[in-house]
Formats: sequence, structure tokens, C-alpha cells
Amino acid sequence: LKAHARKHPSQLSGGQMQRVAIARAIVNNPEIILADEPTGALDSESGVEVMELLKEISKDHLIVMVTHNSQLADEYATRILNMSDGVIVGDTNEYTLDECLSDEAADLAAKTAAEEKALSDIEQSGAKNAKRALKRIEKKKRKKASMSPLTAFSLSFTNLISKKGRTFLTSFAGSIGIIGIMLVLALSTGARSFISKMEENALSQYPIEISESNTDLSAILSLLTTDTAKREKYPSGDTIYTQQVIGNVLDNIPLLTSKNDLARLKSYIDDNFDETIGYVKYNYGTDFDVYCDYTHAKGDEDKYMKVQPFVDAIADIPLLSGFKDQLEMFSSYLTVWDEMTDNTTLLNRQYELLGNSKWPTNYDEVVLVVDRKNQINDYTLFALGLKSKEDIGSALGGSTGGENSFSNSTFSISDIIGENGKEPLHYQIATGCDYYRKNTETGKWEKISARDDQRAKTFIDGETDGRKNTVNVKVVGVVRPREDANVTSINGNIGYTAALSRYLSERASEHPLVKALNSETEVGISEIDPSTDFDSLMLKLGVSDVDKPKKIKIYASSFDSKEKILAFLNNYNATRQANGETPVKYSDNLSMIMAYVESMTATITGVLIGFAAISLIVSSIMIAIIIYTSVIERKKEIGVLRSIGARKLDVSSVFIAESGIIGCLSGVLGIAISYILILPINAVIAKLFSVQHLATLSWWQPLMMFGISIVLAVLAGFVPAHMAANKDPVECLRSE
Repeated sequence: LKAHARKHPSQLSGGQMQRVAIARAIVNNPEIILADEPTGALDSESGVEVMELLKEISKDHLIVMVTHNSQLADEYATRILNMSDGVIVGDTNEYTLDECLSDEAADLAAKTAAEEKALSDIEQSGAKNAKRALKRIEKKKRKKASMSPLTAFSLSFTNLISKKGRTFLTSFAGSIGIIGIMLVLALSTGARSFISKMEENALSQYPIEISESNTDLSAILSLLTTDTAKREKYPSGDTIYTQQVIGNVLDNIPLLTSKNDLARLKSYIDDNFDETIGYVKYNYGTDFDVYCDYTHAKGDEDKYMKVQPFVDAIADIPLLSGFKDQLEMFSSYLTVWDEMTDNTTLLNRQYELLGNSKWPTNYDEVVLVVDRKNQINDYTLFALGLKSKEDIGSALGGSTGGENSFSNSTFSISDIIGENGKEPLHYQIATGCDYYRKNTETGKWEKISARDDQRAKTFIDGETDGRKNTVNVKVVGVVRPREDANVTSINGNIGYTAALSRYLSERASEHPLVKALNSETEVGISEIDPSTDFDSLMLKLGVSDVDKPKKIKIYASSFDSKEKILAFLNNYNATRQANGETPVKYSDNLSMIMAYVESMTATITGVLIGFAAISLIVSSIMIAIIIYTSVIERKKEIGVLRSIGARKLDVSSVFIAESGIIGCLSGVLGIAISYILILPINAVIAKLFSVQHLATLSWWQPLMMFGISIVLAVLAGFVPAHMAANKDPVECLRSE
């Protein structure tokens, strides 16, 4: 029949179909073959062929044939039993009970002798091997015919190929849920990556802060919102009660506020901090004022313009002076002068020098910082002294001005750093003590407090008792963030060195007023509250103790570095706690903000995935229905499989394999379509929100969804596969 292997049953002759039936019966090498009228539907020639075939088979097998054709029985049978109405009426070769028992005993003895010999041979190699051999023999006795997974897969794949249209539609429908979840995961992954990048970019704006005094705001909020009264809810009476809140807060104030020993922490940081993961800035509580004169207004040549602090400088601009109170609320966002880190390696990794610029090497040198487009904000033009207060009208005109308008102002690097004989940008810096003069008549120290007197050239450029009233600094470089730098360390437009801060403090300590105060003599000072403590007074005058900062800010160079910084602080606290000391408390505002954002993102993602998962459930039910339909269509095949020795488990595995293949195709389609859809989604997002490649997938997400698709499909196929396995094979063979 080899030449007819690809034919359908309807294309075979009666004799060929009968030979197929014989092949099906002997394929598992049974001991007994039951042949019910094997030639009943055949012509005489085909009948002879079949009988000759059965005669050949009977050499190795017992064949019991039922037939009404006595001629065939007489010609081919070795023993004939004649039956009438269910009763044996004749036997041509009767088999007695004694012969039966004798043959069985002989067979049993032969088998036992063979097993004993095999065991004897095995025992020579050890008891353990003998036990294993016994188990193998018993297992071999119990072994039944089985179907390989590859055969089950092949049968299922062939069936699916024969119904290509239905298979594709089923797989596509099953992929819809996969597509939905994949797109949600792509947007979620992209959003998380975008948020992480925003968080990393914000590291320079939101450092880890450790203040000298610390207040636990979260604990205070908890006390304000916690109901400590043990009263029933929704009482029936008309009495109104009072809930204790202030008392709870006052009782817990010692627990809510604490002092951090920043002097010891600074010493620990100086000795142990790894500058490759970030940088540290110390705030000593001192301030300084900055003035410039090269853009002074007409008729105001005898005055400097105050450019730092920027909020104070607003008072010099008439059109904006009315907004000073409002601008003070945003003063932390209006930083123009910012102290740079001493880590030159970090600075060179984050910034690039433009033109013939250089980094400061002395205390009196600073750099100008521009953005990635070589821009500086228009409002900082005043703070940098590049525009005067008379130009504010042009600034308020918006972006509609002409080429020379305020908003279109341009400057060359040579103008900034002073090349080709030009003078570089320079500034005059004064500390608190520089404004004090001793009144020779009253003996008191009086402050030059009038704004115009402070800005007067006679004061800024002058000297008092041989001491210059201000310190001159100049711009020696223009720097720009590097293309690959996500985090930058200079938060203002002018970066100055820690050497300048130290110099100003040391200079202030040499002021006659400061020396007089340190001599513990009676000193009268105007415009100073007599109750001000000595340390606070020194800070107002510009004198700081470099070993006792008022605030420490630790900036991370990357998101991973921040985790190392937190571990650094936690290790320090663990050491203090081990010694019975109070740990320092720090604030991490960025983590708090991002925790809320990430929580909200996770919630939205979960909800969207939940909705998309509904379609997965629906597609699983649909796959179950399709597999059940396949069971009904393949009843004949089920009967054939069972007739050639397939177990229920084998039949079940065929349909589970079919559902698994559908799940595999659904997963592949879902993943492919998802990647295709991500392209226009990213294009739309980039167009609307200017965010590039927001929707993106991690490598493990497609693999995970592919696995989920297969698992759900297999689970969906269990019930119809179980139904197929339990079908009666005889009934299945009778079906058409």
C-alpha cells in the first residue's frame, strides 16, 4: 500500500481498505487478532488476497476469524468451531483442559527461567544494580503502547494546515488580547523609562539634603489626620465633640524635631565619600551681593547695578519692583550664582568648554553656563549684567521684536571672556561686613543700608582704612553641557569655586568689626537686633566656620549613584546607632515626588492591563470552542487512533497540542502586530508631545506574552481534549 499512502479512504478500493484495516490491527503486534467477516464486502479475487495475507500473519499471531463462508474456513483455518444460536455445535481440533494447563505451565516456566537467569547475571554486579534491574523488568512488563509528543504535534499541525483560513482567523482573534497588553506594556515601559530619565535629569535640582535642624513633616501630618478619640461613628445624639490635635502635636514635638550633628557628618564625608558617584555642597549660611557696571543706564553712570541676589536686584527695576514679594516665593528657582564642585573630573565629564575658555584656577575666576543650544534665559540677562534696567521695556515686548530686540540679543564668547583686547565680564562682590563703617563721633558701627548708597561707585570701587570694599571676579570661560550628560552639577548661570567662598569668609574674618566682636569688648552695632546670638551675627557679617555647615546637599551623578549615596548615609547611621547615638535625618524630596508618580503610573498600567486581559479570557473561550469543534470533526480519527493502540492520554495530547499550536500562532501574530503598531504610536506621540520613542518594549516582555499565549491556549484545550479522550472508539469508528 506504500504507493497509496497519500490517498484518502474514498480513493481506495475495497481490498485496499481491507488491507489498511489489517495493517491497523497488526501495527501494535497483538497476540490475538479478531477478524469479523474480513472478506464480506470483497469480490472473490480480493477476498483470496486478504485470506492469503491473514494466512501469512497467522504464522506469528493467533487469528480468530468469523465468517459465513465455509469454503474459506475449510481452505485456510487450522481449527474450525461451528456455532448455532450462540452455542458451539462442532470443533474440528478440540483443545482439552489438560493441554491448556500444560502449555501455560511450560510458558510460565520458560519465562521464569529467563528472568532468573537475567537477575543472576545482574546480581553479579551488585545488589543496587539488581534492584534497579528488577524495577526495569517490572516496568517493561507493564509498558503499554504510547504516542510520542512529535507524533501528536504532527497530527495536530496537519489538521490545522488543512483548515488554513479558520486557523488564521482563530489565531488572529486570540492575538487581540496579546496586542492590547503588549501596547499597554510598551507605553508603561516607555513611561517608566521617561519618568526615570526625568528623575535622573532632576538629580541636580533635588539633592539629598541634611539640615542642622530637622522636622519630620510626615509624622506631623500623620498626627494631624489621626483620630485618637474612641467614639462611635455617626452617633444618634445631637452633641458635638472636640478632637484633640494640638495637644497630640505638642506632646510629640521632641520626637518630631531633631538636631543633626553636621560637623561630624562633614568629617565622615570628607574622609570616606566616593567622588565618582556624586558631589557634596556645604552651605554655611552666609550670603554675598554681586554688582556690575558695564551696562549702567544713562544718567546713572555713578551707580553699579545689583545683580545678585536676583530677587533683591528686581527692586532696582521699576517695572518689576512691585512683583518682588511674589518673586521671593520662587527665589529658589531663580538661582544665578552657584558654587561648583571641586571635582574637576566630574565637571569635564558633564561640561565642555567653548571657544578659548578655561576652568577657574583662582578664587576670583568664574564661568558662564549656557544650555545645549548655547542659550541663556532672557530674565538672567539682568542678573548677569548683560542688560540694564532700562532694557526691561524691550523684554516685556515679548518675542515679536526685531533683529535687535531684547529677545533676539546675541553675544560672542570673546565678548564674555574678553579676547582681542576686550575686557571680560567682571563683577564686584561684597559681604555683610563690607557695609559697616565705624562712626568716629558715636563709636558705633553703622551700616550703609540705603540701596543707592550700596550701589554707589564711590563705595563699590573705594577703600576703607586701606581695605578694598569689594572683591573683583571675572569670567574666564563659557561652558555647555555635553551631549551625553544626563545630569549637570551647576544649577545657575554663573559657576564659582569653593575657593571664592573660603576667601570671602576669611576676608570677612579680617574686617575690623569682626575682630572687635571676637575681642569680646563692648561693640555697638546699628541695625542689628541686640538679642541676635554671636554665631548668627557672624553669619550675617559673612564669617563662617568651615567645619560646621548649616546644610549639606549631596548630588548624585546618576540614578544608580543615588542608591549608593543613600547606602553611604545608611551605613553612617548604622554606625551611630551601634554606638548609641542618634542617626542623622535627611530629606529626599525627589524620591517622594517620584514615588507618587510611579504609584500612579503603576495603577493606570494595572487597570489598562486588566481591561486588555478580558479579551485574553474571551479568546481562550473561543479557542476552547474551536478545539471542541475539531473534536467533533475528527471523531473518525479518534477511533482510528484508539484502534491502533493510542491511549486516552495520547488522544488528549493530540488536541492539547492543537490548542498549543494555535496559542503559539496567536502569540507570534500578537507580537508582530504590536511591534508594527508601535511605530505609528511613537510617531503620533512625538508629534503631539515631542517625546521620542516613548512606546518601547523590554526584551523579556514579548517572551512573557508568548508564553502566556501558549499557556492560556493549552488550558483552554484541556476540557475538549478530555472529552475527546473519553469518547467510545467503536462509536467514533462508525462515524462518517
